[in-house]
Amino acid sequence: MTPRVLVVGAGISGLVAARTLVDAGCEVVVLETAERVGGRILSLPWGGRTLDAGASHIWSFYRHTRRWMELLGLSPELIPVGAEQRFALGLGDLPAVARAAIDVGIHWTRLDLARPLRAAPLDRGSIADYAARRVPRHLVEAVLRPAFEWNAFVELEEMSQVLLLQAGRLFVRARPYTVRGGLERLPQALAQSLDVRLGRTHQVLGLRTDRDRVEARLSGGGRVEAAAAVVATLPAQAAGILQIQGPPGDFLRGVRHSRVLRGWWRFPATVGDPEWRLAASPRGGGAVASSRVVGDEVLASSVLYGPAARGVTEKLAPTRLAQTLELLPELAGRTVLDSRSVLWPAAVTTFVAGHFRGLAEVFPALPRGRIRLAGDYLVSPTVEGAVLSGERAAGALLRSSILDG
Repeated sequence: MTPRVLVVGAGISGLVAARTLVDAGCEVVVLETAERVGGRILSLPWGGRTLDAGASHIWSFYRHTRRWMELLGLSPELIPVGAEQRFALGLGDLPAVARAAIDVGIHWTRLDLARPLRAAPLDRGSIADYAARRVPRHLVEAVLRPAFEWNAFVELEEMSQVLLLQAGRLFVRARPYTVRGGLERLPQALAQSLDVRLGRTHQVLGLRTDRDRVEARLSGGGRVEAAAAVVATLPAQAAGILQIQGPPGDFLRGVRHSRVLRGWWRFPATVGDPEWRLAASPRGGGAVASSRVVGDEVLASSVLYGPAARGVTEKLAPTRLAQTLELLPELAGRTVLDSRSVLWPAAVTTFVAGHFRGLAEVFPALPRGRIRLAGDYLVSPTVEGAVLSGERAAGALLRSSILDG
């Protein structure tokens, strides 16, 4: 008899786990509370273009993600992101760059994105702590803060220094790509051949396991049985569904996610506009803005994150324009041709200082047997981290004897 597996959550990690299991001959049912697949990937039409309102890039070092895109026929749709920020480094900056490069070289094997537990001994402070010891302040404000906070939506003071060292290992291969038509095409393609059940009636309230099965209790009153399950929700939700107590439960409930308001605006371009610009609030402040010239228009975007995003609602989105113009003053006074905004209560997993150490401590006690966890919080706060975790959860079940017969 074909074994059935439940997958709770239709984000990237859950969909990859489901597809891996289906390709191995399992029957899979995916249960998702939302009315769409993709989780924190969301592509929106805007002004004849597509906005990636959540995750937006496939980086050149995303080996596992790109393998899935090839399998799904999406590789030809990968297109390189346009102009990139150029940072001018002076001769006086070279010692700091060399020190950081030496640190990366010394710890090379511990910085493998695919093996996050190896990085636990390096998780001794935040990126800001590391930078204060190794990097001049002007490089922090001109390079590190805009680059990291634009992608992670978290201040340097909150991110583990491991993320900076991992980025140093990957820097020489780091080329960003996007997907023609929006990154949401990836989860949509993953879901095409799956039994995905969407909506509030398919919310999993609890999972019960016994000797030979797993049973999911649904908010709509139904129950679904299977031989095994993969829980690919936000970690705090996973802890609640599985009623995980003790240190593992405390770790899962303690994993935080950044709250972010993203905004986009279109302005008429003028002669002399920089092709691409990135600016961050001085010494943090919870805002990063960028502008890019596309044809006869300037596309401006910004993110409000950290303490500055607390209490923000969609109704407050228009106020973001004034804050954006403070960072991009060359756009002040121009006509706004169009605008759009999206509020994410949980945009990116926040790998605070200590996250890797905490993960290494509780990992042996996380669910095993018939129930496995998947999610970027188990690997890295990236699409690649989500893909890797989904593959591993499915692989662990396939290697066990649970699905035999």
